[in-house]
Amino acid sequence: MEPLETRFLFLIFNVCLYTTRFSFASANHSNSKETTESAGIDFSCHVSQSKTQPKSVHRLTPGDIQVIAALGDSITTGVGIDVSDITVDTSGHAFSIGGSKSLTKMTTLPSILKMYNGNLYGYSNGSRDLNVAFIGAESQDMLTQANTLISRMQSDSNIDIERDWKMITLYVGLNDLCNACHDVKKYSSFNYVTNIAKAIERLKEKVPRAYVNVIPIFDVSILRQVDANDQYCESIRHNTCPCIVKKEDAEVVSQLSQQYQEKLAEAIDDRNYDSDTFSVQLQRQHDLLTSLSDGTPDVTLLSGDCTHISRKGHERSAAALWNNLFTAGERTVSNYATGVELVCPKEGAYLSTSTSNNANKNGISFEVSNKNGSKNTRLMRKLNHPYYAAMLITLFIVMIALVASCVICCAVKDGKEDRLQLYDYMFDNEKMYYYNFYDNEDGY
Repeated sequence: MEPLETRFLFLIFNVCLYTTRFSFASANHSNSKETTESAGIDFSCHVSQSKTQPKSVHRLTPGDIQVIAALGDSITTGVGIDVSDITVDTSGHAFSIGGSKSLTKMTTLPSILKMYNGNLYGYSNGSRDLNVAFIGAESQDMLTQANTLISRMQSDSNIDIERDWKMITLYVGLNDLCNACHDVKKYSSFNYVTNIAKAIERLKEKVPRAYVNVIPIFDVSILRQVDANDQYCESIRHNTCPCIVKKEDAEVVSQLSQQYQEKLAEAIDDRNYDSDTFSVQLQRQHDLLTSLSDGTPDVTLLSGDCTHISRKGHERSAAALWNNLFTAGERTVSNYATGVELVCPKEGAYLSTSTSNNANKNGISFEVSNKNGSKNTRLMRKLNHPYYAAMLITLFIVMIALVASCVICCAVKDGKEDRLQLYDYMFDNEKMYYYNFYDNEDGY
C-alpha cells in the first residue's frame, strides 16, 4: 500500500489539473461571440448642467435630460445580451435604455447620461421604467407603444410631463424586414415610414420638452454572410429571419432596407418636426454594424442567435449614439470592429438639432474621453479578464493543496515519533504484551 501522504498528494494534483482545465475552458467560452462580459469605460469628460433649466430644445445639454424612454422591438428589450439564460431580463443592459450598472461596468446611453445627472429617471433597471418596447414588435406597433409611453408618463408622479426634459429613442424594423417576403405591400417603405411618423406625431402632441432619437434599421440581408461561414447560424436562420434564407428574398430585403433608411431620412427632414420644445434626430449608426474592412460582418457584435446584438454590440451602439448626439447625425465612427471612443462635449455644448448644430460648430468642439482610463483601472480590467481569473483560481487551489500537504506530512511524522516513543516505553518497562498488540496478528 502506498504511503498516505503520497496518495494525498496525487489526489491534490488531479484536483488542480481538472480545475485548471475547467477554468480555462470557461475562459475560452466567455471569449466566444456569446460573451456576456462588459468592459465599461473610464469616463473622464467634464460634466455640468445648465445653470437654469433651458426653455428651448436647441439649448439642451446632456445634464438637462431628466427622463429617458424607449420604443422598439426585441433589441431594445435586450434579447441576445445574456445567451446563457434567455429567461433573464436583460433590458437593463440595452444600449438606448439600460441603466442597471454604472458606466465603469457597462456602456449604455443612460449610464453615460447619469454621469451628468444622477437623478435621471426612466431607464430599465428591473421595474418602474419607461421602456415600452416588446419582443416581436414591428413598425405598425409604434403608435401603440407611443400611447403606452404617454400614459405611463402622465400617471407617474415622478415625472413633470410639462417641465421635465425627456430623451426618447425609437429603434424598430428588424421584424419588418425579416417578414417582408411574406407580404411586400404590408412591409413597404411607405408603410414603415408612415407607422413611425404617426408615433412621432403623437409624441409631439402629448409630450412637450422632448428630444427624440430615431435609428434606422441595419441591412439584415448581410447576415447571410454569417450563415455562409457558420452552419449553426444557417440552421436556425429560418426561425430568426426567414426572409433572408433564399438568395432572391434576401435581395428584396436588402433593397427594402435601403429604402427604409432613405425614406425615413427624407420624412424627418421634410416634415420638420422640430419646434422650440420638440426635436427629432435621425441617428445613423447601425449601418456601420457589419462594416469590417473586408465587408463581412463582425460576429462578435452579434448574439448567439446570429441575429440580435451582443453585449459588445450594445455597448458600441451606445457609444455611437452618444457621439451622434453632438454631430447632427454625421457619422462619427468608421468601423464598429475597431472600437468606439466616447467624445467629450466641452462645457456648454448643446445636443445637436437643426439650430443648435450651428452653435456647436462655432467654437464648441469635442474631446475624446480617456478610453483606457487610469493605470489602476487598466490593471483591474486585466484582472477581470477570464484568463486571469482562471489563473488566480488555479493558484489559490495550489496554495491550499500545499498547505494541506504540509499539515498531513507533519501529522504523519508526529504520529511515527509518538509510536517510537511508545515502543521505547514498552521495552524499558518489560511490558512486551503491548508490543504484541501492535505486531502480533494473534493479539494478546
